[in-house]
This record gives sequence, C-alpha cells and structure tokens, in this order.
Amino acid sequence: MMGTVSELCASSFQTFLCPTVRPAATKAEILDRERGNLVKRLNEANIKRLVDILFSQNVINQFEKETIMETHGRADKARVLVDITYAKGERASELMITQLKVVDLMLYNDIFLKMDSMDCMDGSPVFNMR
Repeated sequence: MMGTVSELCASSFQTFLCPTVRPAATKAEILDRERGNLVKRLNEANIKRLVDILFSQNVINQFEKETIMETHGRADKARVLVDITYAKGERASELMITQLKVVDLMLYNDIFLKMDSMDCMDGSPVFNMR
C-alpha cells in the first residue's frame, strides 16, 4: 500500500539527507572501528587509569589487568586493553568510552565527539531542521 503524499515526501527527504540509513552503531562497534586511533593515541598513564577503572567496575579481572599491564610497549598495551574490552561486549565498551571522556577529554572529543554529530553510519552529517 502506498503512503500519503507527506509520508512519501518525508521518506524521500530522509533518503536525500542520508541515503544509506542503517541502525546506529553499538558502542562495541564504535570501539572496534576506532581501535587504531586509540592504539595510536592512548598514552601509558591513561591506559593505566582506564585499566584501574575497568578493574574497579568489575569489567576486567585481575588476570586481564596483569596481562594488559605486563604487555611490553605502549601501543601493544592499548591494543590488548581495547581488544579485551571489545570482547566483553556492549556494556564494557560503553564503560570504556565513557571513562575515556573522564581520563582524556581531548582524545575522547577527537575520536568520539564526531560520532555525536553523525546521523548515518556512512559519515553523513546530521541536519537539524528544527
């Protein structure tokens, strides 16, 4: 059944603004997608702070904490931290992203703030028509 003219116009307008509308990415998907940026840019002190926070929130266990901290090299530590957190799913990924905002606001803004201004997964900007 065909929609009303206004429904068709609204649908066409949405297609024009964002031709490939997909469901919003989960925090785990975003963390995975931004893994490279985090590995490049997380410093040693912030890795330690994130590990401590995730451990205190029971996201990672003692063995995982030791595994991350005993890994040689800053980038490898960051890589292991992101990979362990991502493997734990949505809640863990969301907590890590949220805590990054507290630990390193500039890095959070550079990596994740752009996500808040995107409506489409293909990077199309949001147009607020209100």
